[in-house]
Amino acid sequence: YTILHTSNFKQTWNWAIFMLTVYTALTVPFELVYTSVQQDTYIEVINMCVDAAFIIDIIISFRTTFVGNGMEVVSDFKSIRNHYIRGWFLIDLASSIPLEMIDIIYQQFKAYSNVVIRRLRLLKMVRLLRLFRVLRRIDHYMEYAG
Repeated sequence: YTILHTSNFKQTWNWAIFMLTVYTALTVPFELVYTSVQQDTYIEVINMCVDAAFIIDIIISFRTTFVGNGMEVVSDFKSIRNHYIRGWFLIDLASSIPLEMIDIIYQQFKAYSNVVIRRLRLLKMVRLLRLFRVLRRIDHYMEYAG
């Protein structure tokens, strides 16, 4: 199954990922500075849902068409896969690590200090790189729609 990069689903998904990235941009610095290592359960659940959405975004990206160098829509799975792996895959992967789960496990075993847990949370800032990609996608798709 291939998802057309200009489809309503993909545009809606891009806006959702954009909003989750903005959420991350606003909450992570706050979590790093003002919250203790032990977070409220509802914040952990929200953050786990955000982590899950970023993982789903990787799967969707492996199935989404793109515009090739010759301005043709590329829908071949191998070409999509190779294009994604050579492009944003590593950044997406790094930003999709389920840090909330790792954080919870480390807290349960008290294996790491507060400093290590805060550094793990700092890895979430990699997600901010997604802002640039999603904004570029949305702008690009708006050109097609217009």
